[in-house]
Amino acid sequence: MAAALGLMAAAGGLPPPAAGADRDPDWSVFRPEVDRSPQVVARAMLAIAGVGPGDLVYDLGSGDGVIVVMAAKEHGARALGVDINPAMVERAKANAAKAGVADRTAFVEGDLYKTDLKPATVVTMFLWRSMNLRLRAQLLELGPGTRVVSHLHDMGEWRPDRVKQVYHWRWGRRPVFLWVVPARIGGRWRLKIGGRELDVQIEQTFQRFHGRTPAGGEAKRTAHGLRNGSIDGRRIAFDLAAANGAWKRYTGAMTADGTLEGPGWSARRTM
Repeated sequence: MAAALGLMAAAGGLPPPAAGADRDPDWSVFRPEVDRSPQVVARAMLAIAGVGPGDLVYDLGSGDGVIVVMAAKEHGARALGVDINPAMVERAKANAAKAGVADRTAFVEGDLYKTDLKPATVVTMFLWRSMNLRLRAQLLELGPGTRVVSHLHDMGEWRPDRVKQVYHWRWGRRPVFLWVVPARIGGRWRLKIGGRELDVQIEQTFQRFHGRTPAGGEAKRTAHGLRNGSIDGRRIAFDLAAANGAWKRYTGAMTADGTLEGPGWSARRTM
């Protein structure tokens, strides 16, 4: 586990938060009845992400470690918890040891916004919405296919790929949101498809995109435009209009070398 945890980023101290609409809440006092995802919700968070033995789970705001311990004990994953409260970090370590998963878990006192999340394959959060929004850009830089799960709060314009309502005896129904980090495909591509070659400018908004073909010095929609584009990790799908105006659905994926390929078509970046 030492080698595995070497991949996990160490972190510094989170700046002291204060109450306010545009500032983080005060996490220096842990209130388990409010600040912790109950086990039924934690279990649903890990299930919606499909966590397995090959995953490295980062839990941001890990509290007493319920999600980290559950990820290791019930799913065989490795997991790291990051929390502002040093007392909770120590309690989480004790809980992991008691559960027999200390060798697959680690906890650090850290700054959520400065933690290197790149090694994670799954990121879980039970934070305020304002914190989710501050983390959004960093999460979108993670590898395509990384799963991000949030209890209760969404991430604004980045719409979730799935939402599950979980019933808790005290809180009632609680939403669990899942996002799959999309491949970044915005830009200009040379598309080979159906015996044609097209220069396409792809405009991406989170996991949605459309394409335009340059005409007259500007990117304009034409009969060869792409529409209804969707991205699920590295997998993509789109509709393409043929010269006769008929639309056809195409599917494919981003390969390891950054090209896009699918049955009967391929595309390479030109810019």
